[in-house]
Amino acid sequence: MNQASKKMIQPILGNLRYPKSDVLVCPLSLYGKTHKGDTATIINNGGNLKKEIKEYMEKNKNLKIGDCFITKSCRWNRKSVRLIFHTIISKYPNDYLEFDIIQKCLENVFKKAKKEKITSIALPPIGIEDLEKNILAKIIINVCENYSYLMHIKIISYDKVIIEALEKYKKEEDIE
Repeated sequence: MNQASKKMIQPILGNLRYPKSDVLVCPLSLYGKTHKGDTATIINNGGNLKKEIKEYMEKNKNLKIGDCFITKSCRWNRKSVRLIFHTIISKYPNDYLEFDIIQKCLENVFKKAKKEKITSIALPPIGIEDLEKNILAKIIINVCENYSYLMHIKIISYDKVIIEALEKYKKEEDIE
């Protein structure tokens, strides 16, 4: 691939509350009402976002693990976020996650972003609380690499270990 046509994958050690992207990705469970970590940050700072999610999920009972759906950004629009892409990572909030589920979720998020002609997307490292960070980082980078020529991808976390792992695999893959 031509270097000039490549966009960028950018692991960022920092605050997900300031994504400066068109889209913010929010991992969800199908039936859980409690949310932790990055999901809690996104939902709790989203104003009516919780209501938007609930209404969408009530109307769309056929959602399954790996699916991705879009809601308005609600209060996140103050931070230049136009849309929230929600991805279903588990049935219940405390379910054990698997690497193939994370990969499927990310693929579906990026396919939807491509379809919507998104130019920038911010996401937390999905699965960080449950999975081995080096393997998770490799999966995230591999999926992001397939779409990095289309959009600027920011992976934002306070977790220094996952950011360092993401940087390591990014260098191994020779990605901008």
